[in-house]
Amino acid sequence: MTEKNSTSKKRTLKSTIYMVLALLAVVIAAAVLLRQAVRRPSRGIFGTNMVGIATALRVYASDHHGVLPPDDQWCDLLIQGDYCMPKQFVCGKSGAIEGESSVAINKNIAGKELARLDPNVVLLFETDFGKDPHGRQELIKNRDLYKTWPHGEPDTKVYKDRWNQAGGPEIMTTHHKFQQGGKAYYVAFVSGQVWHIKTADLPNLKWKSDPNDK
Repeated sequence: MTEKNSTSKKRTLKSTIYMVLALLAVVIAAAVLLRQAVRRPSRGIFGTNMVGIATALRVYASDHHGVLPPDDQWCDLLIQGDYCMPKQFVCGKSGAIEGESSVAINKNIAGKELARLDPNVVLLFETDFGKDPHGRQELIKNRDLYKTWPHGEPDTKVYKDRWNQAGGPEIMTTHHKFQQGGKAYYVAFVSGQVWHIKTADLPNLKWKSDPNDK
């Protein structure tokens, strides 16, 4: 009887130890995930939209012999192909409206074969350019996107050049900030990842897949 009790106590002790170790593992894992979550800034609605556009570009490329759209038509082609919607291009904080874009494509990689590009190169970035000091003069019904995806009133006016934008760091702008202060730039990379980039880190961004590209 004593021997049975001893064996039972040993099993109970082992079970308790296993439970404690399992609980400890869960706590440690949760702490690691929490730490990563704290270090990684929240994307918000606009960041999520940029993820969608970056994905749309990758799908577009897969449907077009692996080649990204040209820099002067890329927004229209994504809409025409039903890869994404007009509202995904809009950052509300920039004052943009549907039919305008708060996103620009990296001019150095537009129209190129996606598979040959460095995944760490900038694909898309946030911009506030394309405004006209004389105001909105372009009728939305004249845009290719409106013919494909009618939305709003056809006589709605938009900025003519706030669409199909392409460029580099010279037109990067932002309306976002980190929680701890400082500007936060939304940037999507060829890999498909989207990150908040601090002002101090902007010089480290890679804009060309090949340094010899003109």
